[in-house]
Amino acid sequence: MITKINDFLNGGDSKSADLGRAVGFTLNRLVKISRLLLAALVLVGFGQFGQYMTSANELRMHTINNWMTNNPEAKILAERFVGECLGDSKVPYSERSMEDSPFGIYECGNAMGANDLVTIIRDSDSILMTAAWLLTLSCSASYRCH
Repeated sequence: MITKINDFLNGGDSKSADLGRAVGFTLNRLVKISRLLLAALVLVGFGQFGQYMTSANELRMHTINNWMTNNPEAKILAERFVGECLGDSKVPYSERSMEDSPFGIYECGNAMGANDLVTIIRDSDSILMTAAWLLTLSCSASYRCH
């Protein structure tokens, strides 16, 4: 019995050694396939995250543009909101002090008095529904997703 186990683990000329080689080969293939699947899953996850961020930014800018169209008197406030709260500020973010700089875009907008704009952006952010990344690729090709 011990020689069969030894042949299974270390090789030899017996049927146990042949079985050990087959199991080792199968396990080696399973590990390689698992690594490839994990890498593919990570890449799809990054793609999904990138697609979500792109969609969120585009929806925000569309919402801001619509708000500026409907509120032309507040165009300067909206431009200031985009410049200071969405990251296009002339003052680098690293030079802003923590006391002077609100944490998020909603707090930043409220701090500058753009409460109506912040409410509309918050509503648009809450309704953002993204399809899976691969689904969006097939949807753009077929136009049958809605």
